[in-house]
Amino acid sequence: MTATIDPAFRGDYYTIPMYAMGAGERPEAGGSATLLQVGLQKFLVTAAHVIRREFIWFPIDGGFRRLNSPGVITNSPGESLRDDHGDLAIFQLTAEDLSFLHPLFRFIQMNDVDVDLAYRHRDKYEFTGFPWRKDKLDTKLRLMMPSYTSITSESVSEKVFAQLGLSVHTHAVISFVRKKMMTNGVRTTAPLPDGMSGGAVWKRYPGSEVRRLAAITIEHRDNHGERVELAVL
Repeated sequence: MTATIDPAFRGDYYTIPMYAMGAGERPEAGGSATLLQVGLQKFLVTAAHVIRREFIWFPIDGGFRRLNSPGVITNSPGESLRDDHGDLAIFQLTAEDLSFLHPLFRFIQMNDVDVDLAYRHRDKYEFTGFPWRKDKLDTKLRLMMPSYTSITSESVSEKVFAQLGLSVHTHAVISFVRKKMMTNGVRTTAPLPDGMSGGAVWKRYPGSEVRRLAAITIEHRDNHGERVELAVL
């Protein structure tokens, strides 16, 4: 397998923080989004609930910009957001929105997307994003200092999929035990993942540094005492 993503991998080049604008135009962190290119078109992909909760601003030099590009989101068929098992929002970025995007950011190309979708128990996945509890705000400059987080763990058993009412063909479910997570190959206590919804989930391959986009994080929940991360393939 040939790596097409830069070997000096920087996941924060492909995932951006999303904000809501509170009282007094105070930015409030609470979501993440993934940048994806298909042909000549460039997209911002996140979780639908991130958008429904008004996290529709992204950081630019000197402030924030409201996302004005056209998009589509899935809707919950019931009263609970968890009833929306798709939970995706996709925006085709306009030239105007793109002009404000910081040149640091890059778009994931289709040859960096895992299209195999072959589920195997204990496959390794790296989920990424911006947990809001780690963000810091410079109130004078109105600048956020987002804290990008990358956590690697393993896919759960098919039994857990069944307990959650999900299919291995549509979702990735990743074990999340805070004190047993891995970051850069080192076991660590992970931060609470609130705010990582919409971040990229990368498939990791044995004996290789190759990463390919496999899914988008949509939520985390407890399953009989074990916390798991859910992602849409």
